[in-house]
Amino acid sequence: MKKITLILFLLLFGALVPKTASSQNLLYKGIFVTQFENIKSHPATADILLRYCRDSGFTSITISCASISLTTNSDSTAVIRNFIKKARTQYGIKYVAAACYDFPKLRDKAHYYNTTLVTDTLEKFNRYYFEFEYFTNNIYKAASGGVAAGTGCTGYLAPNGFTCDSVGAWNYYTKTMKSVDSLAHVDGMRSQTYIGGTSKTDAKNLWVANNCDEIFVEMYKGVVTDLYPNAVPRFYDYGMASHTVNVVALFPSILKSDPSLRPWLMSPPPTGRHSINSALPIFMNSFNNETASWKPKIKVVGSYWFKYDGNPKDSTITSLYKQPTGVTSIPASNTATLSWAAVTGAT
Repeated sequence: MKKITLILFLLLFGALVPKTASSQNLLYKGIFVTQFENIKSHPATADILLRYCRDSGFTSITISCASISLTTNSDSTAVIRNFIKKARTQYGIKYVAAACYDFPKLRDKAHYYNTTLVTDTLEKFNRYYFEFEYFTNNIYKAASGGVAAGTGCTGYLAPNGFTCDSVGAWNYYTKTMKSVDSLAHVDGMRSQTYIGGTSKTDAKNLWVANNCDEIFVEMYKGVVTDLYPNAVPRFYDYGMASHTVNVVALFPSILKSDPSLRPWLMSPPPTGRHSINSALPIFMNSFNNETASWKPKIKVVGSYWFKYDGNPKDSTITSLYKQPTGVTSIPASNTATLSWAAVTGAT
């Protein structure tokens, strides 16, 4: 028999500690899954992903609609339907976002899937996410962040009649963002977008704040105390909006190329091996102590990590799950002993 003692006193004590703003119940704790087209085809791998999300407390997943055949392959449609429903009903995932880098793919795949192929709301996307790095100088000649198909110029700008320069990139972004935002509202959901650390002019940042429901703000720094200062210039611009601006803090995993929080997440004690759950409280502590005039206009609605395959994972979390049998409990005044039959191969 295997046993574990639960110290209920600690749980009760924790319930009595006043909640701070850094531990507030935010809308999102999410993660980008960039290799979903491979994961979805293998049920065991998909279950490992979902268990990791559950055990890490994630409530939101973002996957690319471009990587999934939603309109031409009935088997693929069944796979995505089953995955989303399972994530929601068994693993605590409330939000599933479809990410796109051009409007036609979002309209013809995720929107078509949501409005034509499925009727069960548990199987539907409930966020539309758009990304195109108009603020990155080499977008015109190199791939952009999450953009996987082609380069910014040959894959998106030129085919749509936009010049391969900063003007064309901005015009493409604004036209597509307006379309994504409009479609999201038609479909009864929120629009999302990503803004990097070099997001150009005050006027452009303000335009984004006025044309998107939720802004993923890049916090890509290798030192955890630099996460918040990196966001302040954009928060200043968002503060000029006439409404409250919803932002999502976006953190870099150990595989985010430059920079990442690898030393902080992975280094041996005492300097490292921090949980991913430790990043947001550090960020929120600085935000909550902010006294700038723009502060009342900014609402942090959650956090995200980029990306799943780059986040540290405990082997016991990713091990295949087997349900134990013979579970019994013996309560005492401040402890409880749980016992179950040994599970072959369990760690």
